[in-house]
Amino acid sequence: MSTCSVQSISGFDIELDLEGLAFRFGPGMHAVPEERRKLDAVRASLMDPTSAGPEDLYTIYMDFGRTAEREQVVGDGLLYGGVIYAAGVTGREFVRSQGHRHTANEQGVSYPEVYEFWHGNGLIYMQQADGPAVQDCRVVECNPGDVVIVPPDWVHMTANVGSEPLAFGAWCARGQGFIYEGVRARHGVAWYFLADGTRVRNPNYESAAAPITQPVRDYPEFDMVTGESIYEQYLQKPSRLRFMSHPHEFMDAWRSVERKP
Repeated sequence: MSTCSVQSISGFDIELDLEGLAFRFGPGMHAVPEERRKLDAVRASLMDPTSAGPEDLYTIYMDFGRTAEREQVVGDGLLYGGVIYAAGVTGREFVRSQGHRHTANEQGVSYPEVYEFWHGNGLIYMQQADGPAVQDCRVVECNPGDVVIVPPDWVHMTANVGSEPLAFGAWCARGQGFIYEGVRARHGVAWYFLADGTRVRNPNYESAAAPITQPVRDYPEFDMVTGESIYEQYLQKPSRLRFMSHPHEFMDAWRSVERKP
């Protein structure tokens, strides 16, 4: 079995089972059941719904963490999740998620997400709407240790663009839900990312801006940095993740994050 530890990056006692596409939780961890995402479940979002590819595309773990801090995390309205993706292709596309956006809180502002990459080479694609016209599209190429924040209401999709399984962790708001309908209705996000390195615009959108490559960066707006465990950053100063559970209080910061590079 091919395994590797991601503790030095994540701050968690977790090993990746690269062959089985699974997490192995160590002592002191609040473990959770896995959820396997099968190829047939995502066909509606693929460029070619008849594509062949790995039967198991990715495995999801939601709401795990260290047992010692679980009460604190829950009390702060936070939830930690993680995913491991197969390497390879589905038809001509890289293995990827379907793409979605998040539900809104009582103030009408949708919840953001904070990604931290642990293993492999990934790509996060973001677009500012799931309607027929998309005016702003972003691409962030990610390696182990990189941190990326997805702003409220942005559709986002993750692809494995490397030759090994891709794994990452993510902070979410405990109250958030996932909205897939707009993306599924148009057979995916506005751009398809092909294994030959090209990008093809999804013809089911009336218009879509060309993706802008956005570099990995620190987030002084939220006192967060890339290259340091997002879990440890929370433990050092729990209030720095208030923007996750109360995004409506940080509208000026969101405008700064959304500013084009």
